[in-house]
Amino acid sequence: MRFLIFLIGCRKFNILNVLLHSNIGETYLIYVIRPLVTYSSETWTLTAKDENNLRIFERQILRKIFGLVNTGNIWRIRNNMETDKLIEGADIVRFIKAQRIK
Repeated sequence: MRFLIFLIGCRKFNILNVLLHSNIGETYLIYVIRPLVTYSSETWTLTAKDENNLRIFERQILRKIFGLVNTGNIWRIRNNMETDKLIEGADIVRFIKAQRIK
């Protein structure tokens, strides 16, 4: 079940690539993509591999939303630490674990 939801989220991510590059990309992540991917996550048993896959998926979306970084006329992709700073530690796995507590 959780793999199916993960695939649905990936499919939506590919379809809405243009939307993520717009100014509302971060809002879209919080209110549409994250709830779609974490639907019924309260019942999941997350293994370390599942957590890693979810974090990879979220970082891919964040890289699309926030774009590239220009350092001295060289454009590069943001690294994991930079994407974590942008979301201030509120990653998708912490969101799922917080939903279980409610």
